[in-house]
Amino acid sequence: MRLRCGTLVFAALLAAAASAGPALAAGKPTHLSVTAPTTTVSGTPVAVHVVLTDGEGKPVDGALIRLVTTVTFMGADHEEIIDEGTTNAAGKTVLTFAPSATGAATVTARYAGAVGSPPAEASLAFDVQAPIVAFHPAPVGLQAPWARSYLILLPVLGVWFTYLLVIAQARKIRRAGFRPPAV
Repeated sequence: MRLRCGTLVFAALLAAAASAGPALAAGKPTHLSVTAPTTTVSGTPVAVHVVLTDGEGKPVDGALIRLVTTVTFMGADHEEIIDEGTTNAAGKTVLTFAPSATGAATVTARYAGAVGSPPAEASLAFDVQAPIVAFHPAPVGLQAPWARSYLILLPVLGVWFTYLLVIAQARKIRRAGFRPPAV
């Protein structure tokens, strides 16, 4: 009787959860807005301001927001989490993005959702420019095109070969002229 009663209670709880589940998850859509300067310089962090509101326009507090981008690794596209933060009482959080390459870049702010609050996402495109270099270092060393090759080794090796040849000749002379004293 106990097993049967426990099974009936469990079945009733499952039925209640199944019937209430769609109603809880089907809440009004959430809205995620993203703002940031769309032109930036490579290597410079950009503050991405994110605001999350519910279907009635009220801010969502304590929601985890992730800033992601798509990267290509070994021929396949993967999503990489750049930064994440939790919204405050005003539904706001600030995430940072520091692009390393120049050209077009796109980031997506993503909210995974919760009970009564469906997921939301918003994307933002950036034009990433190369940094302006104010200092141009002067070239150091030999700048001739032929100096970059191994031809520069020929004079150096020639000098060392000459030293070795002179030492070998000095040894031959010493051996030829040296007579041990008679005892």
